[in-house]
Amino acid sequence: MIASGAAMDIIEANRRIEPVRREFQGRLYKWSLRDAQREFRDGFPFLRRIKSPLATAFVALVSKLPEETKGKLCAALVKRAHAQALPQVGERLEQSEEGLLAEYWVWIDRELTPLTRASVLKGFESEMAAPGLPSSISILRRELEKLLAEKLKSVLGVSREPWGGKGVWRYRSHLSNWKMDTYLDLGGKLQLRYHHVVLARDHVPISPPIISIMSWMGIGEASWSGMGVSEASDAVDCLADLCSHFLNALPEILEGLYPGLNSLNK
Repeated sequence: MIASGAAMDIIEANRRIEPVRREFQGRLYKWSLRDAQREFRDGFPFLRRIKSPLATAFVALVSKLPEETKGKLCAALVKRAHAQALPQVGERLEQSEEGLLAEYWVWIDRELTPLTRASVLKGFESEMAAPGLPSSISILRRELEKLLAEKLKSVLGVSREPWGGKGVWRYRSHLSNWKMDTYLDLGGKLQLRYHHVVLARDHVPISPPIISIMSWMGIGEASWSGMGVSEASDAVDCLADLCSHFLNALPEILEGLYPGLNSLNK
């Protein structure tokens, strides 16, 4: 249980950082829109590397759409994902965009269902192993852990620690006066997933609780499933590139923001 004094400190820190948080989230929305437009324009170079039913279904669906509809869907998805930031930048989700999103949910469900079934079946088969032998899923997990430890050291640094449960790791990266926490989960039903959180001093978050390419694009959770051991290296390379991509963008998003809680207006 958190002591009452400590709880009050947390509440006060969050209150005083709120102007910075709103400004950051407005900037994150604008950057996310530009990045989503890049991904759409270039034929989804990152999403095509993420092995999951949702990423595969999304690319398959959007590739069939007219160019004008693609652009409108891109903007609508990003706006919906960053709804709390829209007042900060003087924008809103238009009625026409809400209608397009309603159609999108129907379209994506049609694409997703057969892919989900195939992924679940493959995942079930991968867990079947001969008696006395480790399952292929445990072999994959060990391979992912080894590759991630090697690859992410040069991207996120060496500050890695177990976090919250089996197969969950946290990396802490320092950016001048800011911090970025990256969480990797290899212990759940999904084979691999990740997200970032950006924090000011005193570990107060200024970002949404989950930042990943599929979340900032408004698609869903960034995760991998249905992989075999031979595909682990490609997944880790993709995840490392995604972490580097966002980490390299952060200085621009944070430029001019001051994280010192004691200097914010009360």
